[in-house]
Amino acid sequence: MLKGSPRYNEAESKLYIDKLDIDMKASNLIYRLTAPLVNRFLESSFEEKLPVEVDKVVKEQIDSLMPLCFQTGALEVNVLVGKVSVVEMKFDDAGLKALVRIEDFEVRGNELSRKWLASYFSK
Repeated sequence: MLKGSPRYNEAESKLYIDKLDIDMKASNLIYRLTAPLVNRFLESSFEEKLPVEVDKVVKEQIDSLMPLCFQTGALEVNVLVGKVSVVEMKFDDAGLKALVRIEDFEVRGNELSRKWLASYFSK
């Protein structure tokens, strides 16, 4: 079982987990003998990954998705995002809630989209 108290530091844009505790419930003898070693290994692995640089993780995720392109009918749309940053992050029983700021957001259409829009609005 993994327990901890997540805390987001807005100034640093980092996610910390306070009071991290890993407790393995071992049922047989071999698991009971190795549980302390596995606990220490898991705790050190988590500690190496913490704190999480949230803006960096968000940027990597956005970069992997951009440019986002989709087509609806004759309209082809390209979405570009310059910068995304987490302004606020809260944790409750329902899960994670975050307020995100998006800067340099751009939506472009192709030539086919422009012709479709021109014909749509000329009616």
